[in-house]
Amino acid sequence: MKELAQILWIGGSPCAGKSTLAVTLAQRYGLTHYSCDDALLLHLRRSNPSTHPMLHKLSNSSWNELWTRPVERQIREELAFYREELPLILEDLRAFSPDTAVIAEGTALLPDLVAPLLHDRRRGVWLLPSVSFQREHYARRPWVGDILRQCADPERAFDHWMRRDSGFADTVEASAKARDLSVLRVDGTQSVEEMTAIATDVLCLSAS
Repeated sequence: MKELAQILWIGGSPCAGKSTLAVTLAQRYGLTHYSCDDALLLHLRRSNPSTHPMLHKLSNSSWNELWTRPVERQIREELAFYREELPLILEDLRAFSPDTAVIAEGTALLPDLVAPLLHDRRRGVWLLPSVSFQREHYARRPWVGDILRQCADPERAFDHWMRRDSGFADTVEASAKARDLSVLRVDGTQSVEEMTAIATDVLCLSAS
């Protein structure tokens, strides 16, 4: 479709390297970077509990409440959260000039939601971390410890968190493959430069 034809899409699981890849590609190819994470607070201000119930429910939950939910429920509610947010993301993207090449990245960019927007399936890629990479990556981040200390059982909360992300990744991978969309598995063995080269090829980018 012609609308949003200038957008490149990077979706996938949390902590898979989406932002790093998007920033690198934006700098290299003169693209405008749009981060779904950075826009979340603005989306909350533009939404309301009646039309975006899951968006408000999860955003107003404590860390303990979030990570003590059953894992399957976490996955289900996270998907609902992003489905509610996507129309707000699309409002932002439609505000860009059609002449502005944009690279949009975020976990909210689910394959089944983005696929109808693609005029060429090569305009999108989804990054998914291996289980071991995901756990090691999270464990090294100081802010993760800050969150877990607010939970009644930090060890159980972390296990639920990781299982949630793993299950979410499996759901995204199945959805992307069902639509013949590109998936990149991230396991920590490839450098940022190597991942950038792979994504450049997948997205058919070239220097102007």
